Parts: sequence; C-alpha cells; structure tokens
Amino acid sequence: MVVPKRVVVLVAMVCSVTGFLMPAGVAPRQECRVKTAVLRPNEGGSRRSKRQRPKKKQPSFRKMDPSLELRPLPLLPDELGNWETAVAELWTVMEERVSINEKRNTELDYSRFRKFLDTYRTQRGVITGPNDRVISAQTRFLDIEEDATPFPDMDKYKFTGRLAARVHEVCLEELADAFEKGQLDGEWSRLEIMAVRDEPWQAQPAQGDEDATKTKKPEEAMRDPSKPPPSMDDVWSQLLLNHCNPLGMGIHRFPKTMEIIDKFKKTRPLPRNLIVGRLPAGVSTTPRSDLWNTNYVLQVPLANAEGCYTLVGGEKKYWKEAEPVVFDPTFKYSMHNEGKEDALVLHMDFWRPEVEDHERNILLFFWLIWQQDRFHPSTRSFYNRRAQFYKEIARKEREIRMKQIKRRNEKRNNDGGSGGSGGGGGGSLARE
Repeated sequence: MVVPKRVVVLVAMVCSVTGFLMPAGVAPRQECRVKTAVLRPNEGGSRRSKRQRPKKKQPSFRKMDPSLELRPLPLLPDELGNWETAVAELWTVMEERVSINEKRNTELDYSRFRKFLDTYRTQRGVITGPNDRVISAQTRFLDIEEDATPFPDMDKYKFTGRLAARVHEVCLEELADAFEKGQLDGEWSRLEIMAVRDEPWQAQPAQGDEDATKTKKPEEAMRDPSKPPPSMDDVWSQLLLNHCNPLGMGIHRFPKTMEIIDKFKKTRPLPRNLIVGRLPAGVSTTPRSDLWNTNYVLQVPLANAEGCYTLVGGEKKYWKEAEPVVFDPTFKYSMHNEGKEDALVLHMDFWRPEVEDHERNILLFFWLIWQQDRFHPSTRSFYNRRAQFYKEIARKEREIRMKQIKRRNEKRNNDGGSGGSGGGGGGSLARE
C-alpha cells in the first residue's frame, strides 16, 4: 500500500505538536524553549549586541562660580522712593517688544505704558497725599485720584470673598504638609513684604554706560553688619511663592494654592508678590507704602487671627479667618498682632480694574526683565563675567569637537590606505 506524501507530512506535524516519538524526559514546551535559546547566541554570552554602544565620555569643565548664577534681583526702592536707573539696553528691548505687540494687534493702545517708560527714565522722588499716601513719581502708572480711600468698596471686589473661602483650607493643608516633611527649614525670610534699601540709588547714569558701578549688592545694602540679625521668633517672617513670576517655593510646595489663585481674572497674572507670612504675638511690621498704583492688596488670614489687624492710612481692619482684607498699598500700611499666638496670613497683589489686560502683560514683562542683572549699572559686571564664562566654555567645546573630527579623519585615511591592492579601503568603509 502506497501512502500519499501529504499524509506523511500531516502525521509528522501531528507528532511534533503532541510530543509523540520525542525523547523521554523532554517536554514539548521545554524543547521549544531550547530551540529558541539556540537561535539567540548572544543572550547571556560575552558577545555584545550591535545596539549596545559604548557611552562617550562627556567633556568635563570647571564648575561655575556661584556668584555668576543668574538670580532675579529684588525690586528694592531706596528711602527716597527711587529705584535704580537702568542702562539704555533695557529701553531698546522694551521698545522692540511694544512694537511687536502693536503690529500683532493694531487696536491695542500702549500710550500709557510708553508714558510709564518715560517717567521711569526721567522722574525721581515721591508724590504725597492725605492719610499718609505715598506714590513713587518714577513708577506711577495711573493718574492719581483725589478721592482714594485706604480700604476700597468691597462691593466692587466680591470675588475676593470667593477666593478667600476656596484658598483658606487648601493653603493651610499644604503648609502643614510642608512642615511635617521638613521642607520649610531655612526657607523663611526675615525681609518684610517690600524691603527698603538703606543707601540711596545713584543719580541718573550716562545712557549706554556698560561699566558697572562698584556698589553693594541690593541684599547686602539692606543689612547693617553692626547689628545682630533678629531672631525668627520676634519678627515678621515670610515664604515668597511668587515674585513677578512663580518661584520654586510656590510651584513645588503650594501648587494647589497657586492653581486656585490663577483661576481668577483679577489675579491673573499675579503682578508682583504672593506671600505666606508669619506674624508672632506682640509683633508689628514697619509702616511702608508699595509706591506704585497698579494694584491692590488682598490678605487672607489663615490661622490665629484673633487680636490681629492691618493699619492702613490710620484706619484699622481686624482680621477674621478666611475673610478677605483688601486695601490700597499706596497708603502706608502695617500689620499688628496683639493676640497670644503666632498668626498666619496669605498676602497677595491683584490688578486694579483700570489696568487693561494687554497693559498687565507688558508691565509684567517689564518687571521680569528689570530683575536681570545685565540691565543695571550696579550688577552689570556680574553679567559680563557670566557671558565671558559661557563664551570660554563654547570655545573649549569647539576645540574638542575639531580634535575629534581630525582624529576620526586620520584614522579613516590610515585604515583605507593599509588594505593595499586587496581592497582594504572598501572593507574599512564598510566597517565604518
């Protein structure tokens, strides 16, 4: 009987699947794994896969001097209400920015902002008013109204009540969580909300002067070395979450608080400061004015508000937990704690309704780049040193790359010429 060839092939396939006629002690699945392992000679062996390439050593350079790190400068006026004048490069940058914005939208009016730039360059001193009202002639943006009051009508700012109710518990929870994890150790600052520079800023510098004037750093000028630093237990202390732009403290420690505040139009974008402050019992802050009239201040008492109040222009406003306190910071204001426990308060700025949206953005852009050390005579030298440092690094990197290219070309030429008439050059090119 002749068996068809198709039947033989079918029987062989059935036997291979069922394990029939396989050696004793070897299971079908084990045999499959063995065959699979045989097909992978590089697995577990000493041979290196083609995909695994050796890591190239990165060139190591000397570490950067900490004094050359780019850090935002504090916005510090002197006792006369003046800020440091800027070099001519700042005004060129701002003029280019305004021109770009006007080309994108011809309906926007930047006349008030251009006037603000002119007054910043030319005006000095302060403008005083009744009830201890003080406005800087250099940084005023809006016209000075004669009927201003320390505490504005709350009916116009009902959103502050909703914001205070939503942010109160969230901010306390994030603050307690950061305390438990020890993330706030050494982060509290003794500076008050807007510190004042002891030394007056110099007169108007020569426009375009690139040389740095040898003066103290702004943070050094605020400290008197003859006096010991005050204890954290008897002075105002604060955590700065936002200073013209979100800082690391706000992004990493208080993200939900920042998110809630950003949802309200009047507080978006934040014009300047967002602070969590701690006011010990029996302590009061130094009376001062914020000098510029583009924003109001909102305070949300977080804890231990009994016996605490804000004094603005001679008028008192007592604190209640989760209830907003809104005032005009161009009047001299101070905070007082006559209670028995340390009080916690959330202090933030928000825009006045007279400031348009496009004016908010351009003002914020101005204060952001204003903090860069390259635009100030007192800190221009740090910018020059940092720029020279990066130029030196770029030069060294170019030298290293050129040496690597030269060695690779020499090696390729040597490999190509050593093959003789046997075609060694082609083999070297294939290996490459």
